[in-house]
Amino acid sequence: MQRHINIVAGLYIALSILLLLITAFLVAVVTGAAPLIDVDAVEGIVIVIAWIIAVFWVAVAAAGIAIGAALKQRHSWARIATIVVSIVNLLNFPIGTAVGLYALWVMLNPETIRLFDRSR
Repeated sequence: MQRHINIVAGLYIALSILLLLITAFLVAVVTGAAPLIDVDAVEGIVIVIAWIIAVFWVAVAAAGIAIGAALKQRHSWARIATIVVSIVNLLNFPIGTAVGLYALWVMLNPETIRLFDRSR
């Protein structure tokens, strides 16, 4: 089960880094394309909304990286945090659903529960 825990940790870190890259790309595209809009008010609204979404995505990615790192170090809180994030990820079809199901299977396994109970 240790191997599966490491795989889940790696998946959360990798997907979080991918989310950061997508966020940077989308911010660059939106802020670059916003001046092409003729109406100044709409341009400003588009940029503000893009930045709000970007900040949210960066926070989500930071949480994913933190959870992945904590899983690798076997922190006791990481198991519960992974369960919570995995439940939310089930809504993110198709990749989030697959990763969420796999992570739930790993984190709810009795052997995993024992491993994280020992790390307290």
